[in-house]
Amino acid sequence: MRLSFLGRSETPPSPTTTSEEEDLAPLNCSILVVDSLFQAGTYHITPYGSPQPSPIKEEYKNVFESGVKTDNHSGLGVSQLLQNLLETYNQVTTFTTGNAAMCSLHEKPGHAGYVILLIDLDNYSQPDVRMSPESDHGIGILDQAARGPHALYGMELLKVVVKEMELGVISNVVPIVVSCNDSPQLMWSCLDLGAADYLVKPVSAQAIKTLWLNTPRGNRSIPWREGKKNVASKSTLEPAERREITPTLNEMLSRSAWMDTIRKRLLSWEFCPHSLSDDDLIRCILIIFEDSLAMEGLKNIQLSTDMMHRFILYVRNSYNDSNPYHNFHHAIDVLQATYYMLKKLGLMGGPSPSSPHSRAVQKFMRPNDVFALIVASLTHDIGHPGVNNTYMINTQNTLALVYNDEAVLENFHAMFLFKMMKEYEIELFPHPSSQEAKDFRKLVINTILATDMTAHFEHIRKISEQNKRLNSQETQGLDLDLERVVFSTAIIKCADISNSARPFSISSKWADSLMHEFSNQARLEASKGHPLIINPHQTEKEWAQSQIDFIKRMSLPLFETVTQGALELADFLHSIHENTVEWERVRDGCTVETDDAKDNPLQQQVPMYWPK
Repeated sequence: MRLSFLGRSETPPSPTTTSEEEDLAPLNCSILVVDSLFQAGTYHITPYGSPQPSPIKEEYKNVFESGVKTDNHSGLGVSQLLQNLLETYNQVTTFTTGNAAMCSLHEKPGHAGYVILLIDLDNYSQPDVRMSPESDHGIGILDQAARGPHALYGMELLKVVVKEMELGVISNVVPIVVSCNDSPQLMWSCLDLGAADYLVKPVSAQAIKTLWLNTPRGNRSIPWREGKKNVASKSTLEPAERREITPTLNEMLSRSAWMDTIRKRLLSWEFCPHSLSDDDLIRCILIIFEDSLAMEGLKNIQLSTDMMHRFILYVRNSYNDSNPYHNFHHAIDVLQATYYMLKKLGLMGGPSPSSPHSRAVQKFMRPNDVFALIVASLTHDIGHPGVNNTYMINTQNTLALVYNDEAVLENFHAMFLFKMMKEYEIELFPHPSSQEAKDFRKLVINTILATDMTAHFEHIRKISEQNKRLNSQETQGLDLDLERVVFSTAIIKCADISNSARPFSISSKWADSLMHEFSNQARLEASKGHPLIINPHQTEKEWAQSQIDFIKRMSLPLFETVTQGALELADFLHSIHENTVEWERVRDGCTVETDDAKDNPLQQQVPMYWPK
């Protein structure tokens, strides 16, 4: 989850009550470790508190009776690592070769829950493997493999695991690499191969406690949904299946009457993605992309219909539906908000703008820039793990280490997008080194990075300064690259928190989803002793007050600043004020007595309610 998030689940995006099974998620995971330093066996906590091999005879332990191993794990002894693992997980099974681990995975029932597979990259020494006289299950093959040149270790084992997951041979397996090497290049190489995470030794106790969060990554072999084929439901696409994408999506577009209905919804500020099916959400993207690619003046963009369809499906499958808020519905919501605003400002058709600011914007925002803004809006939260930057930093997540605690998730989303495009050969420009390709990449990255809410007021300041420049109607001498980035920042930031300006019936649904996601994170934080993002047991009055605080301190300053220049968007302010009144009614109508907002630290810490 920390470095890659391609898995999907069928969990609805709307808020649901967390079950007891969800609260006990770590106990539903089993841990397999492949490291030649370990003594093979299944370990559990003894009554005396120390990890010991299970008294239950298992063929893997019997076969791989390695001798006494060096108790050295790059600063963290093997026994201490086992101890830390067993503090969170019921038992840990260790193997000295990947061959034995694969044999275990092949025999695992499909309903047996998730398996977290820790693959060590550093210890490649051949273990002293002996055939157990008690074993008659053909393990001699494993014995030969362990001794011979085909023993599986490290990266080769990772390749085999990922390939068998893609083929459906094994499922619900989460491969995680462990190494002393902290090279970012090696980290990305492992992710490219399909690792769910990369842990740097010595592995901290906090990192061990959060290993189970990677479990959604184990769904690589999700089949087509039962019944009607849903083009958005497959996690990976084989070459033969790719050829079927265009006819399938073209069939969607052939429903002209329904497409007209979807188009009308896209042109309305009362748009609500929760009321649409998965296929309808795909239709929304198709319509907006087709409108974008129909703009006159696009330069050197070679996005064929087949490539566009593949790109859309890859993006869709990279959002995690188990996130109550940061899921595919949120991506479509932000995309539609951007599309709506661009239409209002005359950048994608529609009436010519009336304000000097917007007329100036039309002069420097080229069609390629508009398309970059559309792509950034769709993908700005791609691969989101369902926790925020603070959580990533507090748990010393590998991503936080890679990005030095700066805009951790936003940097990840931008990287994820372009790595995905490279991996699946989504080549928008015939020459990647062309100026158009460089400008596109730069604008997409800067636009996604702008969604980091820790820089919220700095962005508002830059937008305000741009308003002064553009309202002066003096466009000579402007740094056009800077103006494009600032304008794109203004649009995506408004789109990202647009639920504050939607009709209250829609806005409140998004607030509930966000509350659910924050509550999930708060429970994780409480279990690990970290500061809580919110009180997971908030009253309705407290939650309503938090929404009022967020609107007044975060949303309203942004929309006021943007609409001082883009007068065509001034109606948003009316909706924001109406929503504030509605939330005040919810707060005041609640019969539960709580402290006043000014005396309640929960209600003063507005940053904890930021979507990111």
